[in-house]
Amino acid sequence: GRPYPAVMSLGLAVFYVVHVLVFLKKRLADRALLVALIALAGVFTTWTLPLILEKESLTISLSLLAFMFLWLGRKLNSNFLENLGHVVYCVVFFRLLYWDIPRNFTLTHHPTEPISVYWEHMVGRLWTFGISIASVIGGFYIQKSRVEPAGGALISAENNTPQLVGRSVAGGAFYWFALLFMFLFAHLELNAMFMYFSEFRLPVLTVLWCAMGFYFFARYLAGETQDKIALYAMSVFLFVAVLKVFVFDLASWRFCDRLVYDVEYSFLYAGSRLLDFGVLIAMFLVVWQVIGVRRNDRVIASAFGYGSLF
Repeated sequence: GRPYPAVMSLGLAVFYVVHVLVFLKKRLADRALLVALIALAGVFTTWTLPLILEKESLTISLSLLAFMFLWLGRKLNSNFLENLGHVVYCVVFFRLLYWDIPRNFTLTHHPTEPISVYWEHMVGRLWTFGISIASVIGGFYIQKSRVEPAGGALISAENNTPQLVGRSVAGGAFYWFALLFMFLFAHLELNAMFMYFSEFRLPVLTVLWCAMGFYFFARYLAGETQDKIALYAMSVFLFVAVLKVFVFDLASWRFCDRLVYDVEYSFLYAGSRLLDFGVLIAMFLVVWQVIGVRRNDRVIASAFGYGSLF
C-alpha cells in the first residue's frame, strides 16, 4: 500500500539528481551521458507521483512537476528539460480533458444531492483545476520571458539538445489552453451550480459566453493580436451564444408554434429571459457602436447592429 512502494523510485530519483549535480559541477562535456542522467532523474521523479499520491492529487502534482521542468530548463539553459516539461504538460492536458472533467462533472439537470455536498465538491474542483490552470499560466509566462540564465548557462552548447517546440509556439499553446480551459471549467461549474437555481441556469451561461466575447473584443481594440484573430474569436463566441439561445433556451421555455411560451407566466422566468436576451442585445449594440466609431468599419458594425435589432 501507499506510500511504501515509492521509496525505491524516490531513492533512484535522488540518486540520478545527485549525478546530474556532480556532472554540472565538474563541467564535463558529454551530451549523451548528461541527457541520460536528466532523463532518468525525470522518469523516476514522475514515476514516484502515482505511487505516493492518490489519484485525485496526481493531476496537481504532474502540473507542478511540468512547471518545475520548464523553469529548470530555462534556468539551466537545458532544451531537454524544456522538452520534458512540454511532454508532461501534454499529459496534464490529457488528464484534465479526458479524465478529471468527466469524473467531476455531470450534465444531469436534476441534482440528487443537497447543496451543502455540492459546495464541498466545488472546493475540491477549484483546488484541482485551479492549481493546474495556474501551472499552465506560469508555463506561458516562462515561455514568454526572454531572461537569460544568471551567471551564464550551466549547460554548454555541446551538451545541449535541440528544441522540439519553439518557445513562441509553446507559449501560444499555453495561452490558448489556459484561456479556453478556464472558460470550459467556468461553464461546467456554473452549469452545475445553477442546477439548484434552474430559472437562471441557461441565462447565466449566456452571460459567460458574452463575457468571453467581450474579452476578445477588448483584445481586438487594444491591438494585441494580428490578422483580427481576436475579432474572429469574439464573433464565434457571440454566434454560439445566439445559437444556444434559439436551440436550447427557447426549448427549455417550451416556445411553441403559436410563438408563445407554453408555460405558466412567472415574473422570475420573465426576468431570466430578459437577462438571456438582454445581454446579447447589449453586447451587439456595444460592438456596433464601438467598431463603427473607433475603427470606422461599416460592414462589421452593420452586421452587429442589424443582429441586435433581429
